[in-house]
Amino acid sequence: MSSGPSVIINNDGLLEVYARGMNREIFVKRQQDHDSPEYNLWESLGGDSASTPTTLMHPDGTIHVFVRSSDKGIQHTVRRSGANSFSEWAPLSNDNGLSSQFQLYYC
Repeated sequence: MSSGPSVIINNDGLLEVYARGMNREIFVKRQQDHDSPEYNLWESLGGDSASTPTTLMHPDGTIHVFVRSSDKGIQHTVRRSGANSFSEWAPLSNDNGLSSQFQLYYC
């Protein structure tokens, strides 16, 4: 991996570790069972990241992953509560007319 980890505890109480790979994609590794040192294999989420991912879990169980992309924009992917896969990566919109270097994003 080419970044530090970003870790969350999912709805099942298991750890999920997110990191950027050498190919700039984001990867996730999930704990197999409670109190277990065993994890599943790294799974690619794709993307073109220039930063360590930032992750958060919404109270409804939805997981959000944010990265700074190679074009210096902010990209976002989501796994809805109960879903098995993440959405496609999408840029956060800049709809207030500010240049991206001054844009504020609210989650």
